[in-house]
Amino acid sequence: MAKTLEITSIPDELHDALVARAEKAGVSVSELVVRELVNQDPGKMSPDELQKRLRQIPPVDLGDTTIVDLINEGREERTDQILGSIETPERTPEEREAVRQVLRDVQALPEGATNKEIFEILLRLPRRPPDWTSADVIREYRGPLSIDDSELRGNGRR
Repeated sequence: MAKTLEITSIPDELHDALVARAEKAGVSVSELVVRELVNQDPGKMSPDELQKRLRQIPPVDLGDTTIVDLINEGREERTDQILGSIETPERTPEEREAVRQVLRDVQALPEGATNKEIFEILLRLPRRPPDWTSADVIREYRGPLSIDDSELRGNGRR
């Protein structure tokens, strides 16, 4: 059976914001608050609990290696994986370096970069005919698209 919970002393700004969000969602303030509470992870640790658990983890001795070195090493490994999947015998060492530079530029983008910003960098990838579309770029670097699959086309799916 549902229980009642009364909350008092809510700041006016918070109340106004809740009312506005509830109106926008087309629900009552009570329904909105219940939805928000249900969406919260009850097993989620509080900041204090998280800090206590983190302090229990023994430190790792990296020697002279910094975390930045490890991140860069991981990025280079990922770049090598990507290059391994897209390299063709026709690519020259200069083209492979150009692809590496494009990948570094994409990795250097700030968090939240738009798809347009990413795509503008990807357009600098070497050896694409001028009439290629974005789908052609994706095909080269990720493989066939679902619309290329004759079975899917035959089923009327795109």
